[in-house]
Amino acid sequence: LHPEMEFVQIQLNYIDWENEGIQAKKCYEVCQKHGKPVIVMEPVKGGTLVNLPEAAEELLKNADPHASLASWAIRYAASLDGLGTVLSGMSTEEPLNNTVSYMENFQPLNEAERARQQSESPSPMSKVLPSPETASATPHLHTPEAQPSRP
Repeated sequence: LHPEMEFVQIQLNYIDWENEGIQAKKCYEVCQKHGKPVIVMEPVKGGTLVNLPEAAEELLKNADPHASLASWAIRYAASLDGLGTVLSGMSTEEPLNNTVSYMENFQPLNEAERARQQSESPSPMSKVLPSPETASATPHLHTPEAQPSRP
């Protein structure tokens, strides 16, 4: 990293953590090594992590029936040390209010919650999510259903 850099913005979410194409974990570790604050983009991976396969959604809902799928994704990123900001785009007031509800009195993921989301084996999520290599090609990323219409 260049010493003149004040922060680094990286794509970081639990499905890309071990993805060799994105290398979120490796990028984050380099930032930590050099003491650079991280600005996280794509914590919900363009809507992918709120449109999970049924088995993955069930796993998270069983762990906490009151937590939204977006909250799991954003809390995953926001629980890391050395963050400056977690950016998450929202197109309606509903997801904005949802985000405020769990970020206002933020509770980092505990070890059991983090283990549940890790995309590396042997986590329960690794059995029900698309592999990191194919997740970027998930068809619903850019469908109208994944992008709510604006009022």
